[in-house]
Amino acid sequence: LAVGSSSSSSSSYRIVSGGMFGVNAWKDDKLKRGPHRTIACDGADSSESNAIIDEGAKTDKNVIEAILEESMELVQDDDNLMIVLCGKESEQCNSFSPLLQMGNEHKVQRINSCPNINEYEENFAQSLHTCEKQVLEEIRNFVDGSNGNKIKAIIFDSLMPYQMGQILFKIFSQLKNRFDLLPEDTAVISVSQNEKEEWRSNFINRFRKEIHVYEPTFKSDILFKSADTTYKLSIVSRNEKFVKNVRELTSNIEKRTGLVSEVKDVLGGLFIYTPTYEFSKFYYPSDYDQTSPLEQWSS
Repeated sequence: LAVGSSSSSSSSYRIVSGGMFGVNAWKDDKLKRGPHRTIACDGADSSESNAIIDEGAKTDKNVIEAILEESMELVQDDDNLMIVLCGKESEQCNSFSPLLQMGNEHKVQRINSCPNINEYEENFAQSLHTCEKQVLEEIRNFVDGSNGNKIKAIIFDSLMPYQMGQILFKIFSQLKNRFDLLPEDTAVISVSQNEKEEWRSNFINRFRKEIHVYEPTFKSDILFKSADTTYKLSIVSRNEKFVKNVRELTSNIEKRTGLVSEVKDVLGGLFIYTPTYEFSKFYYPSDYDQTSPLEQWSS
């Protein structure tokens, strides 16, 4: 009430604040504004998440071993080399151990992720460049000591971070590195327990489009599902029997693990264009039966 007024002269008011239907509080709305980072932060590890991973580590390891062992059927030549890009040196690399157990001690090289890369730091670009030189030197030393063999397969461990994918693609985007380190039919394989990490599939697809390019190049994403877990296998390979091998691969993994497979897609390379090719004969519409489909059916 105003000073000197009576209750009969008072007025009541209702204050209405602006908002949006379906938003309970402006604080919640504020947190959802702007772009969202879909890649987990390096510092987001917690004892709770580590405990969940450790609880199912044995089962996960066995499944990853089965997927990798069967995927090696797409690597056509046993004489060449393989590199496995893992997480940090202190972290377990589930994709590395199965390859060693297959008798490939001298043909497999573990490449650890650089520990001090943080895209929010001021010197991020310099750290990325330093890591690139370090990884390239490690790969070159591995290839140089192998009597002329090259890298037949590149495997991404589930703990390999996004930045290592950037570095690896930059290395192999350079023609000299590609010529020195890779044969024409290098396979790239990724096994992950996070179906939503689309950057892995996107990276492998860029390998198909920008490095292998022409047929018989194939890329596929395959899911292996249980009641509560999904494993994703992304693979690119220059293998003429790719589709047949994928059918055998999925069948074998289902038998070994009890998981249910789902082939999400199979993409191919570009057709090889031969500008000087001449057709032996041209066929025209008049060369075919021109009667109506009904007449053909009735006859």
